[in-house]
Amino acid sequence: MTKKQRINQTIKSGIFGLLTGIVLGVVGYLWAHATNLLIDIEGFGLGRMVLWFPMIGYGVIGVGIVVFAFGILQLIRGFSAKNKHVEKSEAVKKTQQDAIVAERSLFDKGRIKGVIFDLDGTLLDTIDDLTDALNSAITVYGYPAKTSDEVMAVVGNGMANMVRRVVNPETTEEEIQEILKAFLDAYDMNYQNKTKPYEGIHELLRELNSKGYLLGVISNKRLEYTQELIKNLFSDIPFVDVIGDHVEYPRKPDPTTTQLIVQEMMVSSSQVVFVGDSQVDIETAHNANVPVIACTWGFRSISELDEAKPDYYAHTPKEIYDIIVSINHSSASQS
Repeated sequence: MTKKQRINQTIKSGIFGLLTGIVLGVVGYLWAHATNLLIDIEGFGLGRMVLWFPMIGYGVIGVGIVVFAFGILQLIRGFSAKNKHVEKSEAVKKTQQDAIVAERSLFDKGRIKGVIFDLDGTLLDTIDDLTDALNSAITVYGYPAKTSDEVMAVVGNGMANMVRRVVNPETTEEEIQEILKAFLDAYDMNYQNKTKPYEGIHELLRELNSKGYLLGVISNKRLEYTQELIKNLFSDIPFVDVIGDHVEYPRKPDPTTTQLIVQEMMVSSSQVVFVGDSQVDIETAHNANVPVIACTWGFRSISELDEAKPDYYAHTPKEIYDIIVSINHSSASQS
């Protein structure tokens, strides 16, 4: 039972006590009055026992008074608790409203207005589907199956480069293209089997969106896969743009796609932060003059990320939000 329900129950018992006390008082009074009249009637033949009848009425009146008093006490307790509960609820509501206003003010005054995310290893754990598809392709050509960790080490520069990194150096370009086609055919059928957002990512995106931050995605994964995964797994999140590997744009670490999304957000590069899990992502951000947060739950070790020199590290999705808020606090206090 909730506190509100307990308060209402107390008030109801108070009302019931009042009504019951009144009824008992009236019944007791009528009984006592009636029996006194009977005693006064000459020739009433019930003997001395009848003298006790009015006492029963007086007793009922006494019980009624006690029950009535209990009802009053319950009402006092109930309404007092209700007033305190309402005051506390209003105080909590006001505190929440003040926090929302303060956070909105921080966003308005703060530096960061947009966030650009990498996909694989940052938003989504795609390694199992990539591993299954790659192994189904390379084993046909006589190569041993790779573990998830081995595949993780070659992700990040496009799917063609993934294949190049797992085949023998003397493999011809024609053979590489054949293996790549087999890999893409297998991935086409299975790229959403095991892929899922990392824990806390969906909550992060919802929080950023609710606070007014503009969101974008840039991946070296093929455009159709990138856009389908975002559409299917983050259908409730609006993105300014979702860009994958496409003939129109050079791949990361070229800054072109980052600069394009910055323009689409209608902000400056200093007002956007890039979030990724690889050296390629960090280099992309540096090339675009955008601050970068390296997330440590992805496909690269911290020592590998250290070499690329990110501006910030996030060990959980929530830390991404905390870092952005911290940047905005700092810039707001300086303005």
